Amino acid sequence: MSGESSFWCSSFSRFWWWLLALLGLPLLFFLMTHFQQKPIEADLTARVSEALAAENLDWAEVDVNQRGRDVLLKGEPGSDAERDQAIALAQGVEGVNRVDYEGDMGDVAATDDPAQDTDKDASTGDETLAADADQDVAKAGDADQDVAKTEAEPVTTDTAEAKESLLPAELTMSMDGDQLVLDGKMSSQAQINALQQAATLQVGVSKVVNNLQVSDKHADADWIKGVGNMMGGLPAGSEVVVKDDTLELSGDVDSEDMRVTLSSQAGSALQGSGLQLLNALKVVVPQPDAAEAGQQQAACQESLNAAMQDKKVLFTFNKAEVDAKSHALLDNLGKIIAGCGDEMQSISILIGGHTDSVGRDAYNLELSQRRADAVSAYLQGKGIDAGMLETKGFGESKPVASNDTVAGQATNRRITFEIKQK
Repeated sequence: MSGESSFWCSSFSRFWWWLLALLGLPLLFFLMTHFQQKPIEADLTARVSEALAAENLDWAEVDVNQRGRDVLLKGEPGSDAERDQAIALAQGVEGVNRVDYEGDMGDVAATDDPAQDTDKDASTGDETLAADADQDVAKAGDADQDVAKTEAEPVTTDTAEAKESLLPAELTMSMDGDQLVLDGKMSSQAQINALQQAATLQVGVSKVVNNLQVSDKHADADWIKGVGNMMGGLPAGSEVVVKDDTLELSGDVDSEDMRVTLSSQAGSALQGSGLQLLNALKVVVPQPDAAEAGQQQAACQESLNAAMQDKKVLFTFNKAEVDAKSHALLDNLGKIIAGCGDEMQSISILIGGHTDSVGRDAYNLELSQRRADAVSAYLQGKGIDAGMLETKGFGESKPVASNDTVAGQATNRRITFEIKQK
């Protein structure tokens, strides 16, 4: 009897154990998803709001609550164009899956990208931004297609004369530091949005200054795609002017090879655009003093790189406190920086903080900045002039190894030293 009783008790225990396990797994999955959703939504809200504020679209309220990676824009825009611009900017923020609009001007549900009106299946986040830019350009060309459709319809003499009297679209692009400035007059807000989107894909939303204006006196431009393709390769201080059927590229470069390379890249980007390239780039040879300074700068950079070879600045886990094991390394780096400062008064040292991809983007960016500041504070304590030191946290944005492995993550957690001209 005792053996039979033991058997039933054992079977009863296994039954309940498996039942609890089957119920517990879905509960565990729900809890993990629930507690990760709010940080993701908060991060998307902050980045989308920043992108809208940069374009003075303050009317737009960003709502991501309980929507995962879908964004809902609320508010009262001044026009349909402003509403469309806000939707395009929000969709261009990394990590956004879908953008919807809710307001008094009528509900408008945006697709996963405003430019993908002809492809409703493009909702996956793995599609490239380059494809999105091409579709934005296709949308901007709708005006040309509308004109083609009207060829079969009677056109009055006044209408034909009005179209013939339109001026060609005008565009001036210039690189002001790391910012791409757009000026000129286009025929519609759709074409302005296409140029804005192309520029955002090339240099980032925070580095685009859009001063373009809509003008009913200017014709549609059919060169937007070609011009958009060459935006990312413009050197600092350069300028592009599109007028009539000519694109003039001007600015200073330091060698003939660079001049030829930029001209070749621009020519390839403009194929099929109908624009003729005028290469007005000038070769400006550095003066001997500048060349010597460049050699000294390179030598100092090489010394810093050699001192950091196979070494890392260590910190207390998840904090911005320099580990005592790294004091000797920083002392040596301080001597090299001091020596470079004595030879070149016009240089500064950029101390860069970097993290792996584990954790939230915003937290990693803030931690990398605090760690860079901690290294700067240590060097100042060793007598390095604060005016020589700059700090910047890059977070996880500049990995040098794969974040898919523990070893790669360890490599990406680092401090870098870069010599710059003030």
